[in-house]
Amino acid sequence: KRPLLMGYRGSIGARYAAILKSLGVDFFGVEVDDPVPPFIYDSVIIATPTHMHCEHVMAFADQQTPILLEKPLSTDLKQALEICDMLDQANTPVRMVNQYRHITAAFGTGETAYDYYRSGKDGLHWDTISLIALATGDVSLKQESPYWQATLNGKELTHRMVERAYIDMIEHFLSDPPTSPETDYMRMAHKKAAAFGWSSR
Repeated sequence: KRPLLMGYRGSIGARYAAILKSLGVDFFGVEVDDPVPPFIYDSVIIATPTHMHCEHVMAFADQQTPILLEKPLSTDLKQALEICDMLDQANTPVRMVNQYRHITAAFGTGETAYDYYRSGKDGLHWDTISLIALATGDVSLKQESPYWQATLNGKELTHRMVERAYIDMIEHFLSDPPTSPETDYMRMAHKKAAAFGWSSR
């Protein structure tokens, strides 16, 4: 068996595909409209467009297959919370992407200048939901594309650090996949991002 990567040709999916290849992991890639073959994968990475996340995560809800879900689950908070309830009921082992967890830096206030040309284009607060969720203080967001900059607690994050964090996140998911729905974090992250909205501090 091997991981199933949904949306492997998109900008985010292509990143995951490159990481899996660099790790020597054979994966089965499908695009958003491809039929999903049954019983040939032991985990699922969903990197499809945001408006398809709910549909795709629920397609695997009853299979007990570990899922790594690209953020956000939905930009509609009510829908996101409803899907979290369904995942709890089905006891689906799902984890939402948060690459920043794998950067060894103290998290508090966060600031980022974001490249929205290469973002998911869901809105800055949704594209950076994992940063918002980790910050314990105020978060300042900036769109100054094409420049990519990020600072956490006064510590600058480099491209190399973030790319390494993505690799570590994929390695962690494959070696230690979720065994139950990690929906408490998903609920908290979506509530914080929804409350943040377009404000900038």
